[in-house]
Amino acid sequence: MAEPQFTEAESLWGVQAQPRIRSIAAPVEELPDEEELLNRLGALSELLGASRCAAAYQLFDADDLPEAWEGELADVRALLRRLLRYAGEDDESFPVRLVDGRLAAPTDFAAHLSGELEYAGLGEAATDPATFVVHELGDLRAMFGPACVALAGALVHRARVRSAALGYRDGEARAAAGVELPPPLDGFLASFALGWGIPVTNACLDPRSVGTQMGEFAATAWVSASVNYPPELAARLLAVVYRAGERDDAFVDERRAALNPSQRELFDAASAELEGEGDELRARLRWGDPTTWPPRSGRALSPLVFDAHDAELEAMESTYRRRLRLPNLGQSVFRTRPARSWRRALLSAFAAGIFGSFALATLHIGAPLYGLLVGGMIGALVGAGRRPSHCSAPRCGARLGPETLECPACGGQIVGEIARATQHLDALEAYEGPDADDDTSS
Repeated sequence: MAEPQFTEAESLWGVQAQPRIRSIAAPVEELPDEEELLNRLGALSELLGASRCAAAYQLFDADDLPEAWEGELADVRALLRRLLRYAGEDDESFPVRLVDGRLAAPTDFAAHLSGELEYAGLGEAATDPATFVVHELGDLRAMFGPACVALAGALVHRARVRSAALGYRDGEARAAAGVELPPPLDGFLASFALGWGIPVTNACLDPRSVGTQMGEFAATAWVSASVNYPPELAARLLAVVYRAGERDDAFVDERRAALNPSQRELFDAASAELEGEGDELRARLRWGDPTTWPPRSGRALSPLVFDAHDAELEAMESTYRRRLRLPNLGQSVFRTRPARSWRRALLSAFAAGIFGSFALATLHIGAPLYGLLVGGMIGALVGAGRRPSHCSAPRCGARLGPETLECPACGGQIVGEIARATQHLDALEAYEGPDADDDTSS
């Protein structure tokens, strides 16, 4: 997935914001042709329960997700738990664990536009939770598509683990550890089988931008996709699912209205092309005869219970917010004590010159010259004796008290003293070098 870029540049005018851009990246893997994709979607439907997929509720409206979104880790877990209920699971049958993998970036302008969530695998025991890692946390619009794809991949993985343990499909009983994580494409395809096609289709092309003014300089950011698959493919898969599911016109019209305009146009074209092919599509998807399907699923709005892991996520969020304020929290920095006698000499000389000017006007003697020289000498001596301490970390330089052990501005741990901030990297390499050698040799 393409990484968003946002930097700051130093100039004569101070720090300037630079554009933060994310464009549509290439698919995470080479895509097969449409026939192979539909066969693969059919195999995933069969793995997850073909008739249940055929009758799955098709997410499309804000009322499908009753939880308020505050843009924190606990909200991501709530989204995953809500999606699980639409897949026929709950916190007992499929527990979810979330890990904070975000990099603290206090200048990350427009971060709410981007979302990235990764499925990291199942625990060893059947009751262990599935683990997901949040790499970027944006608003609900940014997280909805990635959450659907990641969770669909997790459900596929668990189904394959169970099948392997039973010796099903390939005829060999293999240990659960032998089942690899599914490729991203499986999560993408399975999300359509599970009824999550609308948010995933929108996530494949969702142009958004935001701007801000910083004095005379403007900063802009735009994001076009949070799921990196071709929008044409997503819209066509959505049309396939609706045609195969025998959805009536009112149902389709209600949901197509929830598509982004460009995606809606692609969906209409694909849907018109697939008209009358319902029987063939159902066969390709392995959904069977509609008379064998269970009743259509409705909204799954049972309340979510705040639990111990949600409390842990709130603590993680608090730590992350602190890291945003203190970007070097826990990292090694140094105390710099540069000699600044020349500055104090100039200031003292300037003050002495003003005093001498008044003396000249009143006493008519050469006080300004003598005052300038003597004041400069005294200022140099005072400047050499009084050397204030500063943090050596790049972009910090905060003033430090004599007993300070943690920089109040960046959170760095003060581990030594150097003459000037330009020596920071060399001093850090010398300080951490022996430990790194020990780790390597062990």
